[in-house]
Amino acid sequence: MDDIIQIDIIEKDGHDDLKFSIKDLTANLSFDTYYFGIAAEPFEDFQDVKNCIADFIKQWVTQIEKMQDGQTKYFPIDISDQYTGCLKIDKQSNKLKIAYGTSRQEGWGVNINDPSHYFDNVTDFRSDIPKTIVVPQADFLTSLKKQIYELTN
Repeated sequence: MDDIIQIDIIEKDGHDDLKFSIKDLTANLSFDTYYFGIAAEPFEDFQDVKNCIADFIKQWVTQIEKMQDGQTKYFPIDISDQYTGCLKIDKQSNKLKIAYGTSRQEGWGVNINDPSHYFDNVTDFRSDIPKTIVVPQADFLTSLKKQIYELTN
């Protein structure tokens, strides 16, 4: 199975260094790790930032595992000063309908170490991508867990 989601971190200056894509949904996108670096402080090396992002994605896994049929949640990944880029996930039985877009919620207001407030409180999701994908929940979780493993090892 090809990974549904890809997350790669490039050792740079905290800008344009988080590479992100979702198979059959997004192009290869680039985001900043700046706020993840702040959340990881005091950090000793680049691995600390990668571990912070892995912990952040672990919280996605927990939320997705708890989702009820028919529920919608939002998962931030592009943590920017004036907006957040996020996934909108609708749970449909054992499948997830996934869209990518943005919210005007400023990234500096996202608690990297506990983003649970964000998951349920986006009211202005907007997507410029005119499609969604539907994937088995188990496959998406497997892909997320693989990304977490690769970030931490």
